[in-house]
Amino acid sequence: MGKQKILYVDDDPIHISLMCGLMRNSNFEIIPANSAKDAISILKEDLELKIVISDWVMPEMDGLELVQHINDKYPDKICYMLSSSDEIDKLKYFEEKGIIRRYFRKPINKTLLMSDLCELLRFS
Repeated sequence: MGKQKILYVDDDPIHISLMCGLMRNSNFEIIPANSAKDAISILKEDLELKIVISDWVMPEMDGLELVQHINDKYPDKICYMLSSSDEIDKLKYFEEKGIIRRYFRKPINKTLLMSDLCELLRFS
């Protein structure tokens, strides 16, 4: 079995680079997108993508808007949200409603993220 693809959406190239490094030598392959618009285009083209990890705060379309779009158009996709914001009540609400699987605070805790992703693979 090949690596599981993850679409990672972040407008900050440093965070994209960090996530790629974080996933190096793992069972996951990062497909980067630097905007929600790019992410939507990639999802249209690559039907193998099942997991999306998005930053919350981005220009034009934020991560929550992106996730809502993904849930409407691609209900089989599993979405995670990352944020450095202290406004986590909204993210908790989206998690409780099943709109996102889970949210993580930046800087990302590699152990928690990898644990959740590996659990997801075991049950899919």
